[in-house]
Amino acid sequence: MRIDFSPAESWQALNSELRRILGLPDNHVVRIYPGVAAALFEATLGLQQFFPHKKKYGRLPGTGPTCEFLLPHLLRDEGQILAPGPAGTVFEWQQTLTGECNFVLSTEDNPVTGALDPNWSGNSSELADHILKAKIFSISVSHNLWRRELKAGALQLNPYSVRVLSVSPHVAVLAAGPRFRCLPFFAEETQWTGAESQVLQALVSSYQEDAALIESFESQLPAPWQPLLATKKRLNDRAVIFNPEINAAAVVDELMQQGLVDVLSLAACGWNTRPDFLKWWQPLPNPEILRGSLVLGLPALQSQALRPLLAASSNQFAIRKQWQVT
Repeated sequence: MRIDFSPAESWQALNSELRRILGLPDNHVVRIYPGVAAALFEATLGLQQFFPHKKKYGRLPGTGPTCEFLLPHLLRDEGQILAPGPAGTVFEWQQTLTGECNFVLSTEDNPVTGALDPNWSGNSSELADHILKAKIFSISVSHNLWRRELKAGALQLNPYSVRVLSVSPHVAVLAAGPRFRCLPFFAEETQWTGAESQVLQALVSSYQEDAALIESFESQLPAPWQPLLATKKRLNDRAVIFNPEINAAAVVDELMQQGLVDVLSLAACGWNTRPDFLKWWQPLPNPEILRGSLVLGLPALQSQALRPLLAASSNQFAIRKQWQVT
C-alpha cells in the first residue's frame, strides 16, 4: 500500500533545524530546495509577483551557470536586464540601480576556481552598500563561500539579502533577511528525509583552507606550469594551475594512478565540449589555458609526490613533441 502524501510540516521542521544550524534568528527566512535552480526560480518569481511594478533586474557578469536559465523569464512582461557595459565600470553601472530595480543577481564565488567576486565578497563592497541603501534585493549564489563563513561562526546577511547556498547538485538552502517575505510556490510539496541537515553540517565541519600551503605551492611550480589566479581574493581550499603545452586530462590520469585524490582537469572546457562555460565565466581563459588547467584540492597539495609528478609530465610531453612520423 502506498500513501501518496507529503505533509508540509516535515519541510517546515527541516527548515527550522537548518535555521538553527545557520545561527539565524526567527525573523530570517530559511528554506531547503531540490537544487540551486529551484531556489533561484522561487526567489526571483516571488519577488516579481511581490513587486510587479519593479520590472528592472540587475545582473553582474559571470553570474554562474545556474543563473542563465532565468533570463528569458525576467524579460517577459517588458522586463529589463541591467548589466555593466563592456567599456563601463561597476561604479558607473551601479548608478543605474535605483528604487525601480527589483533585485540584483550575482555569484559570490567561482564554482571552479574559488575566486571571489570583488563586488560581493563578504557582502561589504561599495556596490552592496549602494543597493542596500536603495532597498534593492541582492540574490546571490554561494557555492563554497558560505562554508568558510559558517566555519568561522556566522553567515552574513543584511535585511535585503537572499543567499542561495549550494549544498549538493540536488540540495540548496535559501537564507534570506527579514525583508524577504515571498511565500513559497512548490517547495512545501517537496519530500526530504531529514538527513539533509547532517549533510550541511558535515560540509561545514570538513571545510579547510590553507593559504600558506597554496601560496608556497603556486610560487614554486616547475616550468612551464603557472598559477591561473592572479587575485588573493579567493577560497584557499584549492590551487588552480595550468600548462599551456599539455592536455591536463592525461596528467590527472597519472596523478590518480599514483594515488593522489581531489584532482580535476578543465581540459573538456578547453575543447568547447561544455559550451555553457562560455556563457557565464567572465573573463574566460583562452582554450589553451583551459586545456592545460588543473584544480588541486588540499589532499593533493599535501602530497610530496605532486611537484615531481608535474615536472615529469612536462618532460614527457617535451620528449613526445620530438617524435617524427615517417
